[in-house]
Amino acid sequence: MGAPHVTTPHFETLGDVQAYLAQFTDFEKMARFTMKRDTFDLERVERFLNALAAPQSAFEIVHVAGTKGKGSVTTILDALLLGQGLSSGRYTSPHLQRLNERIHINGRDISDQGLCAAFNEMASQLEFFQARGDQLTFFELLNSAAYVAMRQDGVAYSVIETGLGGRLDSTNVCMPAITVITNIGHDHHDKLGDELTDIAYEKAGIIKP
Repeated sequence: MGAPHVTTPHFETLGDVQAYLAQFTDFEKMARFTMKRDTFDLERVERFLNALAAPQSAFEIVHVAGTKGKGSVTTILDALLLGQGLSSGRYTSPHLQRLNERIHINGRDISDQGLCAAFNEMASQLEFFQARGDQLTFFELLNSAAYVAMRQDGVAYSVIETGLGGRLDSTNVCMPAITVITNIGHDHHDKLGDELTDIAYEKAGIIKP
């Protein structure tokens, strides 16, 4: 029996993007889950990004993890880069009101048109990966879209905030120029571990030689 037919998606509005994303697993809305390598498969994310010609390699990255302050640090670093006259992108999560808030390019939230353009560039690979059952998550898709959008806009730098932990976070496929780890405290015990050493191990997973 052949693989099921999957239609190549096309995105014209923010609603199109939101409706498409709604069919994928969103761990941000799940109270309990286990951080396992087979669930949070970085190789799957890397395969997807490689199929898109590795958009995360198109600019220098500052990768930020931590328990408290990582969002603020990400925002401040982005502002510092922009203040020096450098083109910069920023990826944070979750959003407060609009999905666009997660992707910030040169001082502004990504436009609906820009978000659609990123997803349309990914469309053929989205179809291919879904058809073979190699399905990404809500967060992984948005993280990938951020890289694509930043490459489309030609930014020179990007500040990327981890979603949860670090070691198995989809943002960890990048090769950062700088890694930042903010304050580490007790948080997400059921996912990252009960001891500070366990949590530190997960956060430190973004450090690369």
